[in-house]
Amino acid sequence: MKVAIFHDYIGAIGGGEKLVLTLAKGLGADVITTDVDVNSVIKMGFESVNIISLGKTLKVPPLKQIDASFKFATCDFSENYDFFIFSGNWAFFAAKKHKPNVYYCHTPTRAFYDLYNVYRKNQSVFVSLPFVIWVRIHRKISEYYLTHVSRIVTNSMNTQKRIQKYFCRDSVIIYPPVDTSRFEYKEYGDFWLSVNRLYPEKRVELQIDAFREMP
Repeated sequence: MKVAIFHDYIGAIGGGEKLVLTLAKGLGADVITTDVDVNSVIKMGFESVNIISLGKTLKVPPLKQIDASFKFATCDFSENYDFFIFSGNWAFFAAKKHKPNVYYCHTPTRAFYDLYNVYRKNQSVFVSLPFVIWVRIHRKISEYYLTHVSRIVTNSMNTQKRIQKYFCRDSVIIYPPVDTSRFEYKEYGDFWLSVNRLYPEKRVELQIDAFREMP
C-alpha cells in the first residue's frame, strides 16, 4: 500500500514535524508539504524520507495560511497513492480529492476557536479587522473541507475534547511516538524548563505570570 502524508510546513524542529517524519519513515510513506527546511530535516535524522514540496508559501500571515490552504486544496495525488494521512491545520484541505484518509489532528485551529478572543485582544485596530474577516471566511471553508475527512485521530484527551466541542466529531487517541526508554527520572533542580515554540497559542506568558504570583 502506498501512503502519502500531507503536512502544513516543515520549517522547524517541532513535535508535529517529528511525528509526521516518524510516521513516514515507519510506513515508507512520502510527505507532501509546502515550505521545507532541509537543515531541520537532517538535524532530526530524517534525511531518508522522501519529501515533496508544493512550493513555498507567502511569508506574511494570514496570506501564508491562505496560500498553504489553496495549495493543498488544488493539488491532486489521488492516482499516486492508496491511502492519505493529513497533519496540521491546512493540509486536510486536500481531503476532498484524496480518499480514503485519516486526519491526525494536533488541535483545532486555535485562532479560529478557543483562542480567538486572545488573538483579537492582542492586536491593534488595524490588524484586528482583517483578522476577524479572515477567520470568519477561512473557518467556514476549513469546516467544509473537514467534512471530507473520513476519520480523525488525535494526540491527547484534552485535544479530543476540543475536537468534540468545535468539530462535533469523535476521534481516536493515538499518542505521538516517543521512545520513552531513552528517558529516566534522576532528580529535579531549582529551575523551570519550558520547551515549546514561541507562538501565541503556546501561552508562554501564562507561565511567566504564574511565577510572578509565587511567594
